[in-house]
Amino acid sequence: WRPCPRPHAHAGRAFEWHELCADTCAPLRSPEVGLYYPSISALARRFGGIVVQPEHRFYGESLPLGAPYSASGADLALLTPQQAVADGAALATHMRRMHNCTGTAGEPRCPVVSVGGSYPGVLSFAARLRYPAVFDASYAASAPLRFFSQEVDQYAFYDHVTRVADAASPGCADYVKRTLEATLAEGAAGDEEDIVAKLGLCEPLPAYMRGSADTLRRELHMVVMYTFASLDMGNYPPPTVTKPTGLTSACASIGERMRAGDAWGALRELLGGYAIGGANARTKRGSAAEASPSPGPATPRRATLLSRLERPARGVGVSDAARCFNLSAQLPAGRDPTISSGDWTGVGSGQDGANWDFQTCTLMVDPAGTSPASMFLPRAWSLDWLKSHCTSRFGAGTVPQPTALVDAWGLGSAQLKQLARSGVLTNVIFTNGAIDGWSVGGVSTNLSDTVVSFVMPTGAHHSDLSHTGGENDTADVLATRASVAFLLRTWLGLAEATHA
Repeated sequence: WRPCPRPHAHAGRAFEWHELCADTCAPLRSPEVGLYYPSISALARRFGGIVVQPEHRFYGESLPLGAPYSASGADLALLTPQQAVADGAALATHMRRMHNCTGTAGEPRCPVVSVGGSYPGVLSFAARLRYPAVFDASYAASAPLRFFSQEVDQYAFYDHVTRVADAASPGCADYVKRTLEATLAEGAAGDEEDIVAKLGLCEPLPAYMRGSADTLRRELHMVVMYTFASLDMGNYPPPTVTKPTGLTSACASIGERMRAGDAWGALRELLGGYAIGGANARTKRGSAAEASPSPGPATPRRATLLSRLERPARGVGVSDAARCFNLSAQLPAGRDPTISSGDWTGVGSGQDGANWDFQTCTLMVDPAGTSPASMFLPRAWSLDWLKSHCTSRFGAGTVPQPTALVDAWGLGSAQLKQLARSGVLTNVIFTNGAIDGWSVGGVSTNLSDTVVSFVMPTGAHHSDLSHTGGENDTADVLATRASVAFLLRTWLGLAEATHA
């Protein structure tokens, strides 16, 4: 971490990290603690720059309408990616003025790099595309643009998660499938009372689940789906015998139970030990996870749009007093909340969960169903289902617009290629970890000499940002990090020379 350059001193470089952070970001506001991704601070130190981590509007204390506000469609109308990118541009401009490096009136000019991972990676890309005079380069890690341009098959995400799980722990997919078929499949033995008792669920259940074993099973299946989505995103560094990841530990636990013929025990172990919010949740290296998980696309604070690797914690899923699994703690805030929400990789809980639910009900539409070929029970996603859900949650005026960002930002593959080859879009770095389910929607090839992509075969969800180096880093992630540093140094040098 470096202090800001003194007024009238040589202009420094600024890295603006776009992030969706709320309560989990509060301790990160202290310079003594640092930023969410210390690898960015390390890069800034090398470049003699500063790092600015803005809070996304409506997440945390950044409330355009002031507090309190409700999770209604009317109150959330200003919660859009366009507004978020405009906020970032305004902040970067303000920072230049504050440090006397605007490039005008005899002042030097500070080059600025927009950085983000997952949904914030999409924002980082958009910042360079929409505000090229403000942002000199973009570093977009695990940014699943092709999901939001509706170019990815709805089953691709969870099919990929299945392949990764089975490769990391051979036989895992079969054990998970048989567990779900024996416990949560339609027509499986057991009524609501049986399910609550066998899984140790807290009572009362959420109101919409009571009296319907099928609804309870469907929502438990959704928890299983997004639990494995999170485990997949955090599956780095690669597991070893002595250092398993959360994914391989979960697969081993399920396999052990299933070999003993205990399907309900396998599911109970997954919920209590690995579901986000579980009292003993293990997401990385097989150890207890922090309350703030790796979102979503969300989430990891995903949202992590995407990923629970970035999203705030869903809340306490297991009651410490009763040791029961609390499904109510998985719910977002607002009217008629359900665990199956706008993003089937999980939206998160509380107000932040409501915010991401709203975003996936409007512009950030990311289809993610489960196919018969996956280790999950088949469940097809549909736009009709999403429309019905969004109306129930946010009112008739909240309508999903799956192609709006294609029109507004040119997110389609053909449009991006044309923008890059024509020179309209330059100085953008995309990175993707091949282990990550979101990589199926990432930009995985170079679009031009200055719009480039790096794919890390052993990397998971923005592993190049999430880790700071060390003996556990793999050669491909280290090489990607070095290539990113080289390109950014080159581009920032050119920007400084242009404005000298």
